[in-house]
Amino acid sequence: MRTAPFALFFAFLLPPLFLSCTTSGEKQAQPLPDPSRLIAEQRMETIRNRQTLVAGIAPTRLRSLELELIAELLKDTGCRFRVVEAAPETLFSLLRTAHADLICGLFTEQELKAAYLTPAMPFLKLSFHILHHKEFKESSEANHGEPPVFSELLYPDAAPELFFISDVQTKLLKRPVKYEDIFKEMEQAPEKRAVFLCGISIPEQKRKELTVRNVEIKSVSPYLFFALRRHDPELQQFLTERFTALSQNGTVQRILQSYIPK
Repeated sequence: MRTAPFALFFAFLLPPLFLSCTTSGEKQAQPLPDPSRLIAEQRMETIRNRQTLVAGIAPTRLRSLELELIAELLKDTGCRFRVVEAAPETLFSLLRTAHADLICGLFTEQELKAAYLTPAMPFLKLSFHILHHKEFKESSEANHGEPPVFSELLYPDAAPELFFISDVQTKLLKRPVKYEDIFKEMEQAPEKRAVFLCGISIPEQKRKELTVRNVEIKSVSPYLFFALRRHDPELQQFLTERFTALSQNGTVQRILQSYIPK
């Protein structure tokens, strides 16, 4: 009979204890901060202290162009930079995990957004154009023991031989020539055709003799983009201001002229 008071005591005491535990548990449960925001904030603090950025680029034939542009972006700003090279698909994870602060490569805006990155400053679109004479014919097998006819794909020697230029026409032999000599060689041998990167400049008197067609490169994005982390507004503003200044004073155009014919 002595156990009845104790049972009644615990019966009245347990509900308030349970309620207080539940209430205190609800107060302690706080939403976790966005890890990507923490990474961006911590990395930005390190950049301010050390004045050093890490740039990620893909080891393609556009490497020297990308390096030259990044160097101009940070010139006279007090910031230094070091480079990490990785495959294009690996650069996204390097940026998200703070192993890089910006990346540069042939990306699409949709690819960057799908990877939770911020596309910034698309500064170049690689458009391809094929030029050839009206009487141009594809390479054909030889008949009656004659040697086969091989055609040539000419492209400006000032432009880099991009890693996907073979996708344009694999049947043709490739050879770089001086930009001013391309038309001369095409006049001497109509079986030759030329590929132009980014833009074309055809003399008016040549247009009637030539056929110009666009070339779509499906395997690689035609846009050369910079990309940043999602939560890097300070770095995005800094780089955007710098790039705008370089575009206005002609620095960007000067860099591109070394790689792309006018």
